[in-house]
Amino acid sequence: MQMASKRAVRIDTGDYLKDASGKPQAYFANDLDSVDLRPPPQARHQNTLDLMTLNDPDPEARRSAVMKLGMIQDPAYVPILQARIPKESSHIVQDALTQAIAIIQLKNPDPAIRIPAIQQLGALTSIPPATSSPPSPRTRPPPRPKSPPPKFPRPHPEPHQLGQLLRHHLPRP
Repeated sequence: MQMASKRAVRIDTGDYLKDASGKPQAYFANDLDSVDLRPPPQARHQNTLDLMTLNDPDPEARRSAVMKLGMIQDPAYVPILQARIPKESSHIVQDALTQAIAIIQLKNPDPAIRIPAIQQLGALTSIPPATSSPPSPRTRPPPRPKSPPPKFPRPHPEPHQLGQLLRHHLPRP
């Protein structure tokens, strides 16, 4: 049985991995080492899976992976996410990439990077402005209607009827 080789894909760009001459690289499964997924580096592996999802054909999966990577706030992801913006075909994912980069940059101690990130998030309406007013009554959802009372309410038994009810339900000697 002959095994087919598979082309390797770059996680950050989605392009095929190429050698020095520009030729796409291909590998056989038995040429590669397996990855140990036992803790403690489990979180790193999840991040790797999220990076791999940047090439998923489903835009919602890509958007979700981008937001997860942004919430980690690891500055190492900024160049990877920036490289994805021009390659991304979905406007929703492009917006998520911009937002994730800004979220990561919020953690940067340099105000020259942090302040534009805050402004970027404000422009994306990710952070509501401090001067925003509460929603007007017209935009609030209508109150839920109260459930109607039962059509035939069961009357409570009168005290003199309790004995009859109890005798009916008690076993006979």
